Amino acid sequence: MKVKTEVKIGLIVLSTIALVIWGINYLKGQNVLKRTDVYYAVYDDVAGLKMSGSVILSGFKVGMINDIEFLEGHLDKVIVSFFVNSDINIPKNSIAQIYNNDIMGNKVIRIITTDEKEFYRIGDTLQGIIDPDLITKIQNQIAPLVETTTGAVLGIDTLITSI
Repeated sequence: MKVKTEVKIGLIVLSTIALVIWGINYLKGQNVLKRTDVYYAVYDDVAGLKMSGSVILSGFKVGMINDIEFLEGHLDKVIVSFFVNSDINIPKNSIAQIYNNDIMGNKVIRIITTDEKEFYRIGDTLQGIIDPDLITKIQNQIAPLVETTTGAVLGIDTLITSI
């Protein structure tokens, strides 16, 4: 049986399309051959978090951020959906923390686990918190120093004025 040229071209086009789709997903960090589970976290502010960012557990990349959008009916809450490898079980009461991954300010989600024996089910929502960035931490430490210095300068000014 002879295969027609149209059939050969059709098979080549279909395989090329499948390869392109797989390649685009691969470049986005998604492995279509590996099974993942989806979880959610709700935040007041996503602090510069980006889609396709990493999900970290004990310093190891275990997933990827899938979607970031406003919680339905609430413009002050943001819901983040993220994929986690299906072989990872997240204990109940674990926290999804947004934090700086590097000095450039790239944000990732870090899963902070607990010692619970029960695990979240696929599609559950984790508690979301934000780790303050380096500048905020420095500002929080310098604020009392600035306040004390301002009080001292005012005291010296009062002393000089009275002399």
